Amino acid sequence: CGLDLVALGGPRRPPVRPIHSPIMNEAPSYGSDFSRGMRIDFDDRAVIYLSGTASIDAEGLVAHAGDIERQTDRMLANVESLLAQQHAGLRHVVSAVTYLKEKDDRPALVAALRRRGFPEAVPHTICHAPICRPDWLCEMELVAILT
Repeated sequence: CGLDLVALGGPRRPPVRPIHSPIMNEAPSYGSDFSRGMRIDFDDRAVIYLSGTASIDAEGLVAHAGDIERQTDRMLANVESLLAQQHAGLRHVVSAVTYLKEKDDRPALVAALRRRGFPEAVPHTICHAPICRPDWLCEMELVAILT
């Protein structure tokens, strides 16, 4: 079980906005209760938190079941779309965690990250772990900062 918590308070609480993508549906439409991500705007920066993002299509279905190369590409396309809606890109990522259902899929993930320009200097944990849908092979969550 994992939980990320951000505490905000004080007289000037920064605005917090959910993040959306035109190439993914919203999780509540298929019975889940989470947002794709959140953006918090501070005076000098915006912090973007992306929830676990996988190979999901616009209808909420698993895209490319059983194909790690195509799933990693779709997962990264979804991540890039979420960031783009906030006028951000992979260059703004400051940390990431990727979950792999099969540890032997790590080379395919690393190849996809390089191909799409994921910054190599960013702290990035790659975990071998179960993923919530049986057909998903990978899932990524991350934090990005706009200054």
